[in-house]
Amino acid sequence: MNKAFKTLKEYTALIVAVLLFFVSPFILHYLDPVAATYDAGVFQVINLAVIQFCVYMAITWTVVKNIWPAIGQYFKTSFNHDFKDLSKWQKVSISLSVYFLVFLFLVLLSRVFMTAG
Repeated sequence: MNKAFKTLKEYTALIVAVLLFFVSPFILHYLDPVAATYDAGVFQVINLAVIQFCVYMAITWTVVKNIWPAIGQYFKTSFNHDFKDLSKWQKVSISLSVYFLVFLFLVLLSRVFMTAG
């Protein structure tokens, strides 16, 4: 069991959150019988944000490759080799920047859906 948590550590919080989502109505109703809870439709916000992000990524790459074809060719042929030649701190900073930017954009997209709905 401990090995599973080590290999799936990025999913542990997601699993716990989903379990709490389904258990929380029972806990809330036990504490306060008239308490209201969210329904399962709240997960649609996450799905729509991911879909919107994927559509934006596809459109962005299509436009960039059409406007500047050399950048598309560079990513296909040379980017991986150049990335491997970077120093460790450069790889870490680039990787963390990409990770947090993607995370930020997904959060912002989900906020747009929640305020629009």
